[in-house]
Amino acid sequence: MTAITLNLESLTTLTHDQFYQLCMNNKDVVMERSRSGKSIIMLPVGGESGAKVTLIRCLLRQPDV
Repeated sequence: MTAITLNLESLTTLTHDQFYQLCMNNKDVVMERSRSGKSIIMLPVGGESGAKVTLIRCLLRQPDV
């Protein structure tokens, strides 16, 4: 999954509650917050990278041979 990091320091500083509200208002967008307070938006996986992620998930679920 590709991520975009947003540095909003020059515009505003979001409190924990404000960031939570931002996430609740945009439930279709996967967002995280770094330890330094930067907002990280996770882009959806699709196409070739989606196929790779699916393959990796399948391999991890296989029992040991």
